[in-house]
Amino acid sequence: MNCLSDRRLIVLTFLLVAPLPSRAQDPLGVEVLESSHRNWDAITVRVKNVTNQVITLAVPFNIARDGSSTVLPLPIDVERREGAEWKLCLPTVHRLPSQTMTLNLHGKQTRTFLFGVSGPGQYRVRVWYIADPGDLGPPKRLPDFESVVSQPFEVIPHESIPTDALPALAALCLRPLRLCGTIKPSR
Repeated sequence: MNCLSDRRLIVLTFLLVAPLPSRAQDPLGVEVLESSHRNWDAITVRVKNVTNQVITLAVPFNIARDGSSTVLPLPIDVERREGAEWKLCLPTVHRLPSQTMTLNLHGKQTRTFLFGVSGPGQYRVRVWYIADPGDLGPPKRLPDFESVVSQPFEVIPHESIPTDALPALAALCLRPLRLCGTIKPSR
């Protein structure tokens, strides 16, 4: 065999024997309890540590293009589908974690968060955690954050009074009906 075919054989053998990079299983399970919710209703999200190690959740600090910043006291981002993209949106209501609640999730532990959104559409939740705490050095390494995304869920509008009935309802409130009849005392 010549030198060129030997190199091809070595490269081919390396490609067949070398392990392929694969994504490890996410360390967190993120579950939105129902697939459909009404506008403004409380949405429950369960975050479970599926490993045996302690995982520290991270509260995201988001900076918008206009320079404004958003910090929610929850380790989640809520994203809304707009066309083919998922865009960050603000939850309208949420249950604040208790003062004693830590962001550390021990092995197999589950934590529940509540929030709501305004506006119908398709949403998902992104939960952030510290993948590598970094090192103050030397050399200095910054922390590495990763996230796990829930399955999408729908938010639908509440049933409301039809628009064409609103003027009549407003008139009724201004001039309530006069009641007539006999009031029967109870014994």
